[in-house]
Amino acid sequence: MMSVKDKLQIIIVTYNRKKYLKETLSQFLAVSSPLKDCDIIISDNASDDGTQDMCLSFVEKYNNVKYIRNSINVGVSGNIIHAMELPNKQWFWIIGDDDRFDFSNWHEINEALNSNFDMVNVCAGKDDYKIINEDDRYVKAYMSSFFLSASIYRTKCRDENTIKFAYYLSQTLNPFNILGAEIINSKGKIFIPKKKYYY
Repeated sequence: MMSVKDKLQIIIVTYNRKKYLKETLSQFLAVSSPLKDCDIIISDNASDDGTQDMCLSFVEKYNNVKYIRNSINVGVSGNIIHAMELPNKQWFWIIGDDDRFDFSNWHEINEALNSNFDMVNVCAGKDDYKIINEDDRYVKAYMSSFFLSASIYRTKCRDENTIKFAYYLSQTLNPFNILGAEIINSKGKIFIPKKKYYY
């Protein structure tokens, strides 16, 4: 089984939320975190609240943390689309700067990342969504994917057309929805865990 650090990149989008971002970074980098060794990229939308200095302190301390600062604020959607263009590993996960996760049963997600899925949902637990058939699975996965941090995507599902359509959706706050829509439309494989990990 391939190690999670070798296959997953985490991209955190942020703007002027230094306090929340610090808590999120600390959660992912904690000794007990199963994702502490994963590549973490921070995409900062030209914050002016001291976020840059705080991020650079993390970069100095952790070899797996990278900080990218936009020269200007490109808007929420622009920063998310930029985050979609960054990954180069097998899987990527774009999250918000104030999100909280429960990693206590992470082995279930890790197994899914080593399987033949295209999208791994962390927001829609089977206990919350009763999956009756495959169509129901797609509907539930798409509904939950309106949350930025809800799903981890296989990088090969993101291509030039996906990015182009994301730019078409840039006037909305969720251009990332194109990822889930493309996977669902092509009848890609979606994993929904027993419990949700995002809260």
